[in-house]
Amino acid sequence: MSDTTLTPSEKAAIRASWEVIYGDQPNSGNDLTKRLFTEIPETKTHFKYLDGIDDLEVACQNKRLQYVNGEMMKMLNSFVDALDNPDTLMQRLTALGTAHGKRKIPEIGRASCRERV
Repeated sequence: MSDTTLTPSEKAAIRASWEVIYGDQPNSGNDLTKRLFTEIPETKTHFKYLDGIDDLEVACQNKRLQYVNGEMMKMLNSFVDALDNPDTLMQRLTALGTAHGKRKIPEIGRASCRERV
């Protein structure tokens, strides 16, 4: 694979936007998780340690979820870092899909996430 279909200006815009988001990791991670749980509520069922917690503000105080949010932010950052290297980007995306498959996260849930990205 030689290149992504993104133009240099699109890549620059992604990087500039991401820099702002990544610069505030704890809040941005919580915001992304809240959005995920709000727009695709079934995704919350994969976080068993949040069972019975309906308030998203309370859920985001959970130490385990904070760790997951941090890992999600690092993963997304690695995608942005790989924008100029499509092979690396594809490897990272494939690894993410494999990891979610091992956790028995249905493809339909992953497809819903992809649509929103």
